[in-house]
Amino acid sequence: MELIHIFLIFSVDFLSVMLATGKPDPLKDVRINAIGKNANISWNISLNEWKTTIISLYDSKGDKVTFDSSNAYKYVPFPNTSYEIVNLTLCAEYVVNILYKNTAGQWSDFTKRKFWMTNTTVTAEIEENVELSWRTGFTDNSAISVYAPTKLIYAVQFGTLIHNSDKKKYKLGEKSKDVSTINITIIRVETTDAGLYRSRDDLNVNRCCLLVVTTKPTDPTLTISPEHPFVNSRVIFTCHSTVQRWPGYIPSNLSYQFFGNRRGDDENNKLIINTLAKSDKGMNISCQATDDRKKVSIMSDAVTLDPYYGPDNVVLKPGHTTINVTEGTTLGPIRCTATCNPKCLFRWKLNQSRTFEDVLSGETLNVENIKKNKAGIYRCLVVYPYNTTLRRRTDISVNVHFSPKIRTLWLSDKNYTYGSRSPTIYSFSEGNHLTITLRIESNPDPQIVIHSSLLKFPTLLYTKQSNDFSTKLPSLRCENTGNFTIHASNGIAYGDNRTVNLVIRCKPRDVKTERKIGTKVNTDVRIVMNVISFPAPTVTWLRKTAFIWRVEKDKYDYRHNISSTIRITSIDDFSEHGIKICNTLGCIVENITLKPEDKPEAPRNFSVETTTFRSVNLSWIVGFNGGHEQTFSVQFKTRDGGQEVTKTVQTDDITTGSTVYFTLNELKADTSYQVMVLSTNKHGKRNASLEFKTKVEPTVKSPSKSASMPGILVGIGCGIAVILIIVTSLYVFCSRRNRGTKSENENEDSNEPANAEYASVAKSKSKSKKVHYKEDEIETANDEYAVVDKSNKKIDYTENDNVYSNQGDADLLIHQPLKAKPSGRSKNQDGLTYIEVSFTRKPKDRRRIIGAENRTDYVDIDFTRKADPLPDSSDE
Repeated sequence: MELIHIFLIFSVDFLSVMLATGKPDPLKDVRINAIGKNANISWNISLNEWKTTIISLYDSKGDKVTFDSSNAYKYVPFPNTSYEIVNLTLCAEYVVNILYKNTAGQWSDFTKRKFWMTNTTVTAEIEENVELSWRTGFTDNSAISVYAPTKLIYAVQFGTLIHNSDKKKYKLGEKSKDVSTINITIIRVETTDAGLYRSRDDLNVNRCCLLVVTTKPTDPTLTISPEHPFVNSRVIFTCHSTVQRWPGYIPSNLSYQFFGNRRGDDENNKLIINTLAKSDKGMNISCQATDDRKKVSIMSDAVTLDPYYGPDNVVLKPGHTTINVTEGTTLGPIRCTATCNPKCLFRWKLNQSRTFEDVLSGETLNVENIKKNKAGIYRCLVVYPYNTTLRRRTDISVNVHFSPKIRTLWLSDKNYTYGSRSPTIYSFSEGNHLTITLRIESNPDPQIVIHSSLLKFPTLLYTKQSNDFSTKLPSLRCENTGNFTIHASNGIAYGDNRTVNLVIRCKPRDVKTERKIGTKVNTDVRIVMNVISFPAPTVTWLRKTAFIWRVEKDKYDYRHNISSTIRITSIDDFSEHGIKICNTLGCIVENITLKPEDKPEAPRNFSVETTTFRSVNLSWIVGFNGGHEQTFSVQFKTRDGGQEVTKTVQTDDITTGSTVYFTLNELKADTSYQVMVLSTNKHGKRNASLEFKTKVEPTVKSPSKSASMPGILVGIGCGIAVILIIVTSLYVFCSRRNRGTKSENENEDSNEPANAEYASVAKSKSKSKKVHYKEDEIETANDEYAVVDKSNKKIDYTENDNVYSNQGDADLLIHQPLKAKPSGRSKNQDGLTYIEVSFTRKPKDRRRIIGAENRTDYVDIDFTRKADPLPDSSDE
């Protein structure tokens, strides 16, 4: 905030309003100095340009104010440039209009300025807080109101504050009830706050304060006149800055200061150098502005003096010492300039053979459709017109570029050189490196690239002798055979091409095939191989075979498809097969491995060994596993639709052809079953199935009471005799048979828990291996187990009508009912073992047995069945 005495000066803009032809500009400066009730009006005008000035005055309502009793205008004759208006109203707003008539009798436009008659003026910058204070002359008993330019701020009546319109914008002093002095603080001043603040009673305005809102001086602009000063001329630097203030055109009284390694005289905002010298070249001048509040602007941009004197500073635009131009285009325009006063003379010359010849006169060089023979050094010669001995020159080298042209080429290796003007075929083996030499006319030197439809190489590196360019071709392979295009280019037009045909020979290599093939027995396997070879290869099997190889050329001469179909007749064909591939340059050997990939074979000779009324002994021969580990499981169910049960066969070691024995326990007596054994690997499963029926559980019948004792005794005697004979025979049979298997069965039975399922491998080389039962242990412990016989002995089960083998489906097959009831042994409820014996032929002279009609059958022997021969004694 700054409190200053009222001194108002108004200035017009530097730029004059564009007027009609001959009409004078408006007054440039108007100054108004208000003191008390008087206002002094002054202005600046050039001498001898005017004759009369007219002043008119208006109040805030736009009504004219008379200067005396009758005149509303005041004529001020030449040479007066000021006039004082007296007896104006304090705190009133006025507008003064001034125009003048020039010596030609033409009137200028009005210059209009507003001013206020006040004793107190406060200046503040935007966004700062400012305090307004002025004396009123009122007493404490007065009722007054304080106004901003557009609204009431507050009122005081008899010492009481009765109104405050905006407490956030206007802060009142501690003595705001003191009507003799007004104190107001305006928060964060804006441009709209500028204007006259008044205090008044009910009758009139007593006193006021003018708030001027201002900015800092703007960034100054420094100009030089003339823009390009000459030696010995006068140079004027003008510094210009502005300060914007509200309300109206309130002067800031800017002052200016010039900086730099300078000389000359300061006049207000101007620096004048009367005589410019060559030594002033490079002088940097800058300036700074300061307003009447001592607020300083930033420094202006510097202006550097560069006096002209000629001929000097000969410059080409564009400013190159060497210029490249393409043949057929236009050279230029190249403009030659120089500092000359008056303007110098310009001539262009061309040096081709150590002598400069005139090309044209004038500042600008322009050559259309330039040819390569127009390359050389062009010189701009500048001559001072009034002294031809004063001259300056500058040169530019013109380089004419043109597209490459291949005149000839030849190829060579370490043994041969081939000349060529047209496409030629070259044949060589892999590993030979060719050198290509091309005679090329080109500016600039070209890039050389070789490529074919199948291959593209990076840019080739070459050696140059005169116009001959030599480079080694990259290492080429058989599959690179074909036409190769050699392209020379330097970025101009399309360059030039030459084509050669290269044929590269190679021994067979890069065989692509499936080297491990999974297949099945009794299938055909097609082997297809892709090989690179030139010339074409021949193919043979390493081992003798009737299968034929077929060789077919692929899309390219060096690529071939080789195929053959072989038949897999047995598992012996699953092995590694060698293939020999040859051409005139050499041979290679490839190996193909055929491996099995199939579901396992179905178990063979699936059959029932023995049955009881509670169990059944099964056996089968293990088939080929299809190339992967196989497992076995047994599924069975009753024929009347009972629930299917699956038993996993636990085996430690199984091989193709070994025999597996497996027991199903806890079956129902006198019941028909369907049973299926499944062989499974990662590719799937196959099965064999059969049907069987368990024995009828035997019961003991009570003798009839009505039979006579002699008959009973005779029957008992006969029965006992028969039993003794049979038991004796069985004892001998079992004793001899158990000698070889007793220890094995005891170990197996003792190590397994009840109801266990397991498999073991019977590795004995005995001629026959059968499963026998120790009835008491089997029926009591209820064990289930399997025995695998690896003797690979083929067992004939053709007489068993209940065997169904080699099934391809996992479901149980529906079989016909059992035709023969298998023999077996049973126990009654007392634990006695009974043997059924059936006599198919009646004995001759059969005697009558008394009581036979009421007999109890203890033995039933079936002689239609045959047992296997007894095993050899362990003593043998």
